[in-house]
Amino acid sequence: MTTESGKKKRTPQILKTNTALKLAEKWVANMTTPAEDDPVEPEQEIRPHRLGLGAKVSRQMKRRPSDDPLDQKLQAKFDAGRRKHARAEAESAGASKKAGDDSEDDDDESESKSQAFGKKNKNTSTPR
Repeated sequence: MTTESGKKKRTPQILKTNTALKLAEKWVANMTTPAEDDPVEPEQEIRPHRLGLGAKVSRQMKRRPSDDPLDQKLQAKFDAGRRKHARAEAESAGASKKAGDDSEDDDDESESKSQAFGKKNKNTSTPR
């Protein structure tokens, strides 16, 4: 038994080599050089508005007109609303350019509004 306990007490010798460290340094050096050419973050894919996460994205950019008369009617309403909105935006942009010229009119208008709110009209609908 003494021979077995003597063998167990002896600690094994650890051989330290730097081969793994050198191999890892080579691997990292090879990995970093081509990565500099590529962008760090890939650009995210643009998804159509209000499309759910699990929905398939159609790659067709142009939609063909529908044969359904109801779809055609709705599309015509949508296009008309879009044109009306664009026209209103153009008019408001033009009006904002002209607003700098009408500074005197704004002062007169604010005075007349304050006078109108300052007066109390007598209620004649109910007899007293």
